[in-house]
Amino acid sequence: MGIFHAHRDGPRTWAVLAALAVASVTLAAQVPDTATFKSSVELVALNVTATDPRQEFVTGLGAEDFAVFEDGVRQEIRFFAHGQVPLDLIVLLDSSTSMATRWSAVRRAAIGFVRTLAPGDRGAVVGFARRATVLQDLTGDVEALVAAIDAANAYGVTALYTATYVALREFGRPARHVGEVRRQALVVLSDGVDTTSPLPFDALLEEARRTGVAIYTIRLEPPTPIQKRMDGKDSNAHYTMRMLAEETGARPFFPRDERELERVYGEIAAELAHQYAIAYEPPAAGGPAGLRKVEVRVPSRSDVRLRTRPAYLTGRAVPATIER
Repeated sequence: MGIFHAHRDGPRTWAVLAALAVASVTLAAQVPDTATFKSSVELVALNVTATDPRQEFVTGLGAEDFAVFEDGVRQEIRFFAHGQVPLDLIVLLDSSTSMATRWSAVRRAAIGFVRTLAPGDRGAVVGFARRATVLQDLTGDVEALVAAIDAANAYGVTALYTATYVALREFGRPARHVGEVRRQALVVLSDGVDTTSPLPFDALLEEARRTGVAIYTIRLEPPTPIQKRMDGKDSNAHYTMRMLAEETGARPFFPRDERELERVYGEIAAELAHQYAIAYEPPAAGGPAGLRKVEVRVPSRSDVRLRTRPAYLTGRAVPATIER
């Protein structure tokens, strides 16, 4: 079977297939407006961001320009999207007490972000403090997302790891099993370190590698020097937020105050609109669980810089639950 291409003219010239660690899909005879790809085999799907030395997005590349490797062995590209592919965007908002003085700006920036969703896209909103709470399930109704963000309040302590983990479990599963190809991104905003999760960071990172959802992390600097000293783990918080983003092919952001949030969300929206979607059949499908290393290159363009997740994890995970 050759490469399946998905293309559609629209406001987003280039789009991304959700980085689903392993997706089971079926090849359709024709390409509808919302791209559908079905197959009897399991595929590894990648978000690929291409930039030049000036950090401008590189567009106009075709499937023939890319080379994909798993554990050093070149793979055949089975899916390549250079048009709009529907997006599932999960917005996680730290609603702990430390966010109270910034909540108005946080809400305003998050509302502006969900308003960037295009027709066919869906969004979900999860708030977290001591526990994670789904404020709005996946929906294409932007006004419902706006209402969920607007109704959220800041209180309690910060269970960052648990909230991110259960959001991956809650929203990562459906996209791995439906026939319609959808891209997925999770954007998590917090201003402090995890203070109460029973879940260790390693378990969260493992789940992120398994689901393959791109996780964009935004860590606001603590609002006061006193809180920063009380955290006592400031450098560790930077490390975990950076690692979570980079291991899923996304980007970490560290704005100094809430006035930068609209810019940060804007940069994330722009990146999602300019990524390439690539998928291949893994050579070890059905084999033993483990970490598979992934590399993507553009052999003919030495000036192109590529970013995608460096690996994916196979095998089963222990399920988690989410408070509603």
